[in-house]
Amino acid sequence: MARNLNENVFYKEVLDNLSEGVYIVDWERRIRFWNKAAEKITGFTSGDVVGFFCWNDILMHVDHAGENICQSQCPLAMTIEDGRPREAEIYLHHKHGHRVPVVVKTSPLKDDSGEIVGAVEIFRDNLAAVALREKIEELQGLSLLDPLTKLANKRFMVMNLTSRIDEFKRFGWPFGVLFFCIDNMKEVRDRHGRMDEILQMVARTLSQNVRSYDMVGTWGRRFLVIAKNVNEKELLELAHKLRMLVAQSGLRSESESIRVTVSVGGACARIGDEVHTILRRANETVKKCKAVGGNRAAVTSLRAAATAEKPEPDAGDEAGDEDE
Repeated sequence: MARNLNENVFYKEVLDNLSEGVYIVDWERRIRFWNKAAEKITGFTSGDVVGFFCWNDILMHVDHAGENICQSQCPLAMTIEDGRPREAEIYLHHKHGHRVPVVVKTSPLKDDSGEIVGAVEIFRDNLAAVALREKIEELQGLSLLDPLTKLANKRFMVMNLTSRIDEFKRFGWPFGVLFFCIDNMKEVRDRHGRMDEILQMVARTLSQNVRSYDMVGTWGRRFLVIAKNVNEKELLELAHKLRMLVAQSGLRSESESIRVTVSVGGACARIGDEVHTILRRANETVKKCKAVGGNRAAVTSLRAAATAEKPEPDAGDEAGDEDE
């Protein structure tokens, strides 16, 4: 008996089994199809988005400078306009509020007469995010994860930082640290509640937007990034990038998008450093950023640090856990 193949069902099955996210829009940029990988990468189900315009406060793509490109430099819109395929590295807005780095490719869709009737966008998360998932699975087995954020906990961060200092002493391999403090945490908590969700959002934004060989972890109610092979300029650039991405993230509520900002203080390793000394410099810097209004990033100059008096070790006080 002959078997008829429904082409629409066939193509949907093929697209749903791809590891890349795929969505299709018509010429007005109304979403017509959203595959399973798109659901996994973004958190939005097909039911959440099909029938809505892609610029309807869904993915809210931003570029490296934090500029919203959905209304101006959208690769999908430009492809519909001129018929040219495009590729870009951008950051999408996950349903849970954090920012996810993705590589997108757009292509036009044409009818039998050659007229553009829509476009398709294919996107994937970056390799750092894949490595992050593998790292999380490893740490879970060693009880070195913070249960709320699923990041490395303070114990593991001390272990990692100790290893970086040993490498710096033996081989001269440079590295730096960044402290991230949520600005006005008490006011945010009093106004919105949902503090656990906010911490999780910030944690995901940080962890998914560093390099695969950098380490992100918790430090009390704050976050710590250990960045390998960086100088002061590169560390400051990383601090500004992550600060911007946190500010561009947001949790959805019935009446508003809940957003927070962070203050970031950093320090690069220098000769004679121990765990508590490099963290203390970063801690002092982040406090200065908070004192002048927050949503700022700064890195302690090695030149300035070299002239400062070395603080005495204070057992158990690599840096405070305060959230304000």
